[in-house]
Amino acid sequence: MRPRVLPRIMLAVVVMTAPRVMRAQDVAGSVTDGRSGAPIAGAELRLLPGGAVAVTNGGGTFRLVRRGPSDTIAVRAIGYLPVRVVLGERKTSLRVVLQAAATTLADLVAIGGLRTQAAAGIVMPVQRIDHDELLAKGAASVVEVLREQPGLQVTNSPPTASGIAIRGIGEARVLVLRDGEPAPGQMLEDRDLSRLSTHGVDHIEVVKGPLSVIHGSQALGGVINIVTQAPTGGLHLDAATHAGSLGRRDATLSAQQGGAVAWRATLGGREQDRIPGQVEQQGTLQRVVDGQGSLRTTFGRVALRFDASAFRERQRWGVGGGFFAFNDNTGVTAWSEAGLDALGGTWRLRVSNQEFRHRFRQALGDLPYADTGAPTQEERTRRLQLGHSRRVGARQQLDVGLETSRRRVVAADRLLGERLSDAMVEGYAQD
Repeated sequence: MRPRVLPRIMLAVVVMTAPRVMRAQDVAGSVTDGRSGAPIAGAELRLLPGGAVAVTNGGGTFRLVRRGPSDTIAVRAIGYLPVRVVLGERKTSLRVVLQAAATTLADLVAIGGLRTQAAAGIVMPVQRIDHDELLAKGAASVVEVLREQPGLQVTNSPPTASGIAIRGIGEARVLVLRDGEPAPGQMLEDRDLSRLSTHGVDHIEVVKGPLSVIHGSQALGGVINIVTQAPTGGLHLDAATHAGSLGRRDATLSAQQGGAVAWRATLGGREQDRIPGQVEQQGTLQRVVDGQGSLRTTFGRVALRFDASAFRERQRWGVGGGFFAFNDNTGVTAWSEAGLDALGGTWRLRVSNQEFRHRFRQALGDLPYADTGAPTQEERTRRLQLGHSRRVGARQQLDVGLETSRRRVVAADRLLGERLSDAMVEGYAQD
């Protein structure tokens, strides 16, 4: 009897202990704002005492390795009251709601690295121009904001371009980004900050000094990153119009809504009787129509973001004898990004496509002649970026990644053979 009883007893022990192994499995969930329901990125969840740590991704989701059948998690985020949550034995999912706290928020910037982080934790000094300052200046373009910042000099490149020099280093070595994507026209050396609107901009980040280790040779003088507003709160519509000297006229219309599927759309137009690089003269004109859109949501554990922006610009100036010259510029930028917390860190995949076209013409009068002038110049850039960020110990952060891109330039009047293209693959690691 004993040989038969013993296996049954062992089997019973295995069956009874199996559920206990399952109870200590990982817990996944989300952290959201108690007022708007919007996801909170960068919230820290820590097992007490001194246990594992997880940080929410862009969609406010996380995954944390449990230690036992009953754990306590401390949750905190900048600008919110901290909370503690006691997990039950069978708890595998968790939704944490945080309430806003009256506190001074730390500046968060993305320009000093390859992820969003506190400005105080970056080695080089980062200047941040906040949304309230943008509104107070009433500037229609980015260059009007930057010209008043110390250490920055606005440069006019004839006939019509306007750029920025940082501490004497010219605009060709100052990288201009919008949400981390290069501004259109840089490969054709058609950098014109006057065409970049302040519509929908949350803040502007500026690094004065070399940042080529992270952003490449174009960042020898510094980097300027224009960050758009994130959609929050309930459904909100906003419209504004301005008029001023030098023939300034502009109008904007925007709509946004936060929540599980957050979105924002902005449409604007502006016109003035002056353009950079030209003295005051009769008939000068700059007209820009632009729009931006952003969609953010989560699908399971994956945080998704889709962004697109486009502009159309016309510049007109006199060249003598009643003739006028015309620049017609169009640009489109679209990118999507997916973020996931897995394998002990945060993964980020971004795919982007950018196109820019420039056409020059002349005419005797206020409108250009059709099918005249130099051939259209074009540039196109396609990029794919894969990055991984993880904590190593309590005070160390490791970032590794891979980037591949393909670029093409078409300019029959400037290049031998009309076009050039290249492809690039590079990896990076920073500790």
